[in-house]
Amino acid sequence: MEKLFIVKHRHVLYDDVYDTKSIGWYSSREKANAAIERSKLMEGFRDYPGGYAIVEIEVDRIYESDD
Repeated sequence: MEKLFIVKHRHVLYDDVYDTKSIGWYSSREKANAAIERSKLMEGFRDYPGGYAIVEIEVDRIYESDD
């Protein structure tokens, strides 16, 4: 089973309004963590170091949507 690791960053702009960015899609958790460390130095991310999430998904799998 092949997996992808999606890195996202989110922080609150005001009230319930968020700024959410996708950092990238990676083939391993180690590469995803390395991307987080690199992006922590970049403008737009360094002021919000706690806003990262790694989402692990399986490739070639149907995911149900709540849409």
